Amino acid sequence: MRYKANNQHQHALNTTLEAIGGTVVAFRASWARRLGSIHAALVLQQLIYECQVHANDEGWFFITADDMEDTTAVGRDAYRQARNTLTDLGIIETKRKGIPAKTFIRFNHTALSQWLSPQQDCDLPQSGLREVADSDADTRNVITRDQQELNTNTPASTTPKWEERFNRWYSTYPRKQARGAAEKAWQKINPDDGLVAEMVAAVERQKRTQDWKKDGGKYIPLPATWLRAERWLDEVGDVAPSSAPGVPRYAEVADPYEAQLQAYLRKLEEGEK
Repeated sequence: MRYKANNQHQHALNTTLEAIGGTVVAFRASWARRLGSIHAALVLQQLIYECQVHANDEGWFFITADDMEDTTAVGRDAYRQARNTLTDLGIIETKRKGIPAKTFIRFNHTALSQWLSPQQDCDLPQSGLREVADSDADTRNVITRDQQELNTNTPASTTPKWEERFNRWYSTYPRKQARGAAEKAWQKINPDDGLVAEMVAAVERQKRTQDWKKDGGKYIPLPATWLRAERWLDEVGDVAPSSAPGVPRYAEVADPYEAQLQAYLRKLEEGEK
């Protein structure tokens, strides 16, 4: 939207913006207050734009972490955290596909519409704001006292989302040592469901390699070491069959995460043939 210049100063600013081919995009402070993060609000605004421009017929689109940083100055870790926040709220869903894998995003338009409704998206009084430090990214997040009170009075899940994802991966990892260090490494990565499926698939493949089978698993790295080194990205050579002859390798399962893992394993093996 181009505003009408009412004086020479406004006209000069419009001329400057036109010269660089740019414009000023309004930032919704109320979104940042409700999400508890300026980064999450910026990411949500950009994802809405990306959906409008790039979504396919099924509503899926993707934007890389590098593109998000170039567009909004939101870094890789902050983008991942923002994406996880929007996923936990049910506003978006994600899936990993392609080689190399990319995280595709789709809006839950019902949830988004409810979240953006006028009753929800009203600016709260400025006196109700307080600043809190972001210990990881060294940024400043804005939260309202009303939202803080709502969070305090709302029963929290008995298990945090990051711990559920960690347990899903850790249950498949064959070396159960130094769990505390592994949890710290995991929280720094803070993977979404798509990356967790990729990590679990990598463990399942590496468990069938000779290096991990040698001397009773003596050379399997500690869980924290595996995570810090991003060993899910390792290229794996020949692996032993995952099941006995006559037994289907991929059984029908009801768990959606297990189904996602098996689909990922099939894709990897099809690429090797």
